[in-house]
Amino acid sequence: MKRQGSALDNISPGQFIDLSKSCMSCRTETVNGTTYLSFGSAQGKIVHIAAKISSAPFQTVVVEFNGKTSCIEKPEGFLSVEFFDAEDVRIGSAYKGRVLGVSRCGYHRYGYIAPPGTAYGKVLVVTDGATEITLANVRVYCLDCVPRRGRNGMMLDAHLGMLMVAPRNVMESFELAPRAGFETLITNVNASSDGVLVALHNDTVDETSNGNGSVSDFSYEELQKLDFGGWFNGVYADVRIPKLEAVTRFASASGMHLIYRMHRKWADPDHDNYTNEIYHYIKKYGMVGKATLKVFNDKEIDYYREIFGKDVAYIYCTPALPTDEQIAWAANFDGDITLEPKYKVVTEEFCEKCIAAGVKMSSYIVNDMAVMRKLFLMGITRFCTDTYSDIVFPLD
Repeated sequence: MKRQGSALDNISPGQFIDLSKSCMSCRTETVNGTTYLSFGSAQGKIVHIAAKISSAPFQTVVVEFNGKTSCIEKPEGFLSVEFFDAEDVRIGSAYKGRVLGVSRCGYHRYGYIAPPGTAYGKVLVVTDGATEITLANVRVYCLDCVPRRGRNGMMLDAHLGMLMVAPRNVMESFELAPRAGFETLITNVNASSDGVLVALHNDTVDETSNGNGSVSDFSYEELQKLDFGGWFNGVYADVRIPKLEAVTRFASASGMHLIYRMHRKWADPDHDNYTNEIYHYIKKYGMVGKATLKVFNDKEIDYYREIFGKDVAYIYCTPALPTDEQIAWAANFDGDITLEPKYKVVTEEFCEKCIAAGVKMSSYIVNDMAVMRKLFLMGITRFCTDTYSDIVFPLD
């Protein structure tokens, strides 16, 4: 479908052209009732397709079309969306899209997740060296959620909420995870000076609030006066630290599995009051069989096993590769246990030994789809991740 020139042939790199207003100058052509838009391009030229986006967190901009292009084999380089706030400031870099549907007959469908604070967006066609692009039936619309698709048996755990777009360990972040397609949440556990269990990663509040000092030096009422969101983005100013009970209640109400990342110092009788309180939440909110304890020492797991029994699953998280003795321990563990080494130390030999012993495996913190694919093909089916933009690309 060759044609001789259009208004788009002379655009400069980075210039935006609204195709919704310029299509007639692009020499559209109708064949058998279908209208096509075709234009030539050079390296790096960008064209803007208009799309209206609201500020709802995790609204998804969907772009679908029929078409051909010499760069369609790399959809993340062909289509992208940039999001802007009300002050016309771009929120981060252009976002890659989720492949929601691609067929051999030329149908393409991509989804782009709008981060919190979005006022509007620009859907971009990035030519990246294509000599000709042909698009037909271009549609741009918005959804109030992120469409799910099969992951070929892969399980993904949202690490402390949605770390790439929201502060960690706050309800506003946890609430985004199921909308982004996750089915499992990971939260930290900590406690105030008056014994209230809260979701907090560090033992101090310095890094994630406008306060400073040990969390154990603050009463819960004092913690509520601190801002646990403004450090991340002004959109989250005045966000408060949540009670662990509220996180558990939310996981139950939203049908999510909840992983408690246990405090490294709590596996002893002096902290059984905290441990028993977590167990109380699990039973109170119907999370028996739907909760997991993530622990960093096999002896600590044995300790918690005496309290929780088989009402929860267990993850042994370690930066080192588990030894043959630890694989044997997991194989004989009386309960649901998963070995979770850091992704950088995983080897094919380790995976083969775990598979032979019938031991489940996961890995952390994996934010690169290429790494996730490699580990998945080695036999690891569960991943702790901070991200969401690439996790649903097909594995075959």
